[in-house]
Amino acid sequence: MRLLLLTTGMALSITPCLLAQKKSPSEAIRQALPVGSSLHKVRIPQFDENYRKTSILTAQQIDTLADNKLKGTHVHLELFEHGEEQLSAHFNAGTYYEGHEILHSTQNIELSGEIFDIAAQGVILDWKKRSGFLLGKTQTLFYPKRNTKMRSSKTQMSPIGPKKQKNTLSSASQKIAVIGSSIPALLTAEELQNIDTLARPSTEQVAQVDQNTAKDEASSQLKIQTAEQQKTALKDKTFPIVDEQITPTETAKPLTKRENQVPVSVVSEKGMYFDATTGTAVYQNNVVVTHPQVHLTCSDELKIFLKKVETPAATETSEGGLDKFEGVDQAIATGNVIIKAKDSSGKIITTNSEIATYDGDTGIIILKGGRPTVQQGSQIARILSDSGYIKILPNMSVRIVGKHEIQADLNELQKQ
Repeated sequence: MRLLLLTTGMALSITPCLLAQKKSPSEAIRQALPVGSSLHKVRIPQFDENYRKTSILTAQQIDTLADNKLKGTHVHLELFEHGEEQLSAHFNAGTYYEGHEILHSTQNIELSGEIFDIAAQGVILDWKKRSGFLLGKTQTLFYPKRNTKMRSSKTQMSPIGPKKQKNTLSSASQKIAVIGSSIPALLTAEELQNIDTLARPSTEQVAQVDQNTAKDEASSQLKIQTAEQQKTALKDKTFPIVDEQITPTETAKPLTKRENQVPVSVVSEKGMYFDATTGTAVYQNNVVVTHPQVHLTCSDELKIFLKKVETPAATETSEGGLDKFEGVDQAIATGNVIIKAKDSSGKIITTNSEIATYDGDTGIIILKGGRPTVQQGSQIARILSDSGYIKILPNMSVRIVGKHEIQADLNELQKQ
């Protein structure tokens, strides 16, 4: 009991040390305790230069294993930005490499933020940069704000092949068809204008679609390149520092969804890279996404870029700080990407490609690589060139670019 009171008191005395000398919690603990010592029931807050809390660490026990190595058990960590909690983490045991500011655990870890919950079998975290790798099987439940531009189960994909005339005419044009099939009569100026509008070449509209696609592609490539560079640099920095086995030791623990909410689930077999300051997540190997309207699988990676909330406070975020995010800005899946959804009549829409990108603002999906296909019922559109692509709009209309073929059952089309 005497030892417990002493170590608890030492933990409390660390707080003014942090404020006066701006030391990290681990540095203060290491200087306060010799190697082989322990602290029990620890609670350590940390503050920025304006005395706003940036983190609170609590642990059942912290042991000093070496001059620069600490071990914590039953650790709970909260990270704050501008006084608001942005991220919390909990794990049963982990090692902290002081000086490098690297946290490592091979036991189940749970992370939670405003719009997500994450469970993994371990972690390697760069504390200062707020980025790292989740290890083993990883599950994420996203709770984004409702996005009306995402594909809805009430939308119906326009037939890829020939369409019946009644499905493409406006209400005014349908009146023209009725007039033409009954007693001949002169057309009004408005009706004549409608015919001219329908007959007008769509070259300009198609060119605009292609131009927007080129801009989206350039933006995607830049984000991919940046994420890959950051992921490689972080791995080269952190993995050599960890002098322990990095293979997870516990069976993956599934997440429980929040009450009265419908999440988007993302599961990957070999963990993920994340950067909490930029809202970047890269899920690795055999990724499965389950969305209320869409099911996606890919064999390689799924890169997700979250949308930053632009607020006056966000402009004050310092290096290593945390921004606020809401929903998906862009998602890019690679490696045998299969997407399945249903239209309003219950028919399955299936796509297959090597790369699929999703734009959170427009709701547009672009399929590239591996000669993409899109199928609805008996209708199949297939790209026959390596450079072609398929662009799917939120209303399920399709733009096909490049040499392609369309297979359709005409008898089935006539029933629609």
